[in-house]
Amino acid sequence: EIKLIGFSSVKIGNKNLYKPQNKKFIAFPNPFNGRVTFEFTMSGYGSGCICIYDILGRPVKTIFKGNLAAGNHIMHWDGTDSNGKEAATGIYFCQAFLNEQVISYKLQLSR
Repeated sequence: EIKLIGFSSVKIGNKNLYKPQNKKFIAFPNPFNGRVTFEFTMSGYGSGCICIYDILGRPVKTIFKGNLAAGNHIMHWDGTDSNGKEAATGIYFCQAFLNEQVISYKLQLSR
């Protein structure tokens, strides 16, 4: 099962003033320039993998792969690929594999 989750935010300049609540997985700011933050909650201990893909579905970078405790988690993507090279401006997808659930999130990188 793949769920596409999106949200609206209120921004002034580069600052997000509103982050939606009660979402299992959110990414902000979006669009982003340089760094995007992922916040999510694990209902119980389990495996997780946060991966970034380009618009053609090619892997760009694995942010995290391993076991996660129950609770809230925060991770970041600095806009680089697995070799440390800056990713180009464009659309990317974050896929979060959390305890057998797959969540997809569209990201826009603007340099």
